[in-house]
Amino acid sequence: MELLAQETWLNIFQFLSPSNTLQVCLTCKEWFNLWQDVTLWKHFHNSAFGGLPLPPLQPNDWMESFKDVSSRLKRDPTLTRQLRLAISVGRTVLVDRLLREHPDLFYPTLCLCHAPHFVESHPLEYLGPTHNLEMFHVVWSHFVSHSFTTLQLQQLRAPHPLHLDEKWHNSYCEQRYKEARVEEVRQRAIECCAHRIFNAGDAPMLQLLFSLAPEAEVYMQNNINSFWFTGVSLEVLILLEEKGIIFGVETVQKALRSSELLPIARWLMERVQGWQGSDQVLGSFFHLPTITREARGFLKTLLLEADKSNNAFNWLMHLKSCIQMAGVDRKAVKWLWRRYATKDIRLAFWSREITMKGDTDFFYFLLKLGAIDVNATHPDRGRTLLHLAVEKNYVNLVTELLKCGVNPRIGDSGGRTPLKLAKSRAIRTLLTAEWKNRASDPDEDEKQEKEEEEDVEEEEEEKVKTPTKKKRRKTDADEVEKQEKEEEDVEEEVKTPAKKKRRKTDEGQTEEERIGELLRRISEANPKARDSLFDICKAHEEGLTVFSLRQICRRLGLYRSSQRKADMTRSVIEYLEAKLEKRTQSK
Repeated sequence: MELLAQETWLNIFQFLSPSNTLQVCLTCKEWFNLWQDVTLWKHFHNSAFGGLPLPPLQPNDWMESFKDVSSRLKRDPTLTRQLRLAISVGRTVLVDRLLREHPDLFYPTLCLCHAPHFVESHPLEYLGPTHNLEMFHVVWSHFVSHSFTTLQLQQLRAPHPLHLDEKWHNSYCEQRYKEARVEEVRQRAIECCAHRIFNAGDAPMLQLLFSLAPEAEVYMQNNINSFWFTGVSLEVLILLEEKGIIFGVETVQKALRSSELLPIARWLMERVQGWQGSDQVLGSFFHLPTITREARGFLKTLLLEADKSNNAFNWLMHLKSCIQMAGVDRKAVKWLWRRYATKDIRLAFWSREITMKGDTDFFYFLLKLGAIDVNATHPDRGRTLLHLAVEKNYVNLVTELLKCGVNPRIGDSGGRTPLKLAKSRAIRTLLTAEWKNRASDPDEDEKQEKEEEEDVEEEEEEKVKTPTKKKRRKTDADEVEKQEKEEEDVEEEVKTPAKKKRRKTDEGQTEEERIGELLRRISEANPKARDSLFDICKAHEEGLTVFSLRQICRRLGLYRSSQRKADMTRSVIEYLEAKLEKRTQSK
């Protein structure tokens, strides 16, 4: 042991295999220490599997990587799964050995009697854009070198173990092999690999594919316009141009749809002819998420080319696409509007800034541009922009619309005015005030009187036709009736400009006074009962508000017909009267 150097012992150990680990480690302590050497296990790893362990490399990573791959191969003896594992972890030597010993793995669809198409079990399907050129070269070299016929493939693999009847299996295989074609599997593999490398933007790997499979170059030359430009690089396009591949207008459209591919789009626009004055190319530009400064230069170029041509353009569709963008570019909207030049209220309904944010600045931008009319109605549902602002509860937008002279009395296709749709008190106050101002107009008063007379005549005709009244069911129509009653109350306020008098109870007291008297009488009858009514007493002392009444009704479980203050106050009075009556009866 002492006569030989350590390097000599390591060279001797290289002739062993990792399966001799137990015998070597149990021999002596010095052999055990030598067996843990990094260079020895690196030799075992490279000779059996190839590739590198996952970074960062540690002293024992070569041994751990060897043991990990060996155990995973033993757990799954299926050749296709072993090949998938070897390709996924980058073990080139193992892949080379498997494909050299079992070349029929390239045709799993034929050997397993399935339909002849490219499936996930094909070795080329395991290759991804993250694999290196060495792995790609190993797999494709074997794939190109093995050119079998269908009958030769039939002799490569024994009958499937699931098919116990060998005669039935042979007859079934003959029928399927007549339909199968090795050329179809080969061509499909080349097509899928070409698409993958093109979208990965890997020019060296594409050059290697062309050298190994010339059919890939022919396929790309005939079908380059059908490729998706998701992750293509400029180096790949330059390589294809050197190969004599001609790009079409479709490639320009696909490159314009991504802001990351705008440099590629500029490169293509310098070489492709026929995109000038194309409505489809201009429409593909508006698939961008946002219009940046660089994209604005493209838009200007496309619009100038559109002005030079005599082709018809769908400017409304382009204006709709532009105005729907997040962070809309107002300069681009102005450019497109100059070519459309027609007032259309749908532009406001299409705008994300108005419908999603209630942006008053963009509303004034469209108004000054002359693109919308505030009193125009949408052609589908007959709604105005005021209906939209009220439904979305945009108080600022409602205020600005009223300042611009919008008519709050315009109803939609169902006859509902914005006042009926109002939910917040602030918006109802604004609409009520505008409604009063509109009531002073004599022309509108005459129109309203005529409409009321027509409604009365229609009601009389219905009464004559249906003398017996039908009972109404409690449906969602009750809510509509309540809103109509509220609108009628507002109209009565308009007709009677005098201030509303406070509602009084039967005894001539106001509701708050009535609550105070009931609390006093209940406390006189039973002083301890005042503790159970602490919330009502506290709210009465501080002054009854909508919030305090709502909290009282929720805690006591009181029924109220609506959330208005008068209805909730009435519910509290009824509760106190019932409690006082119960106290008097118990006495």
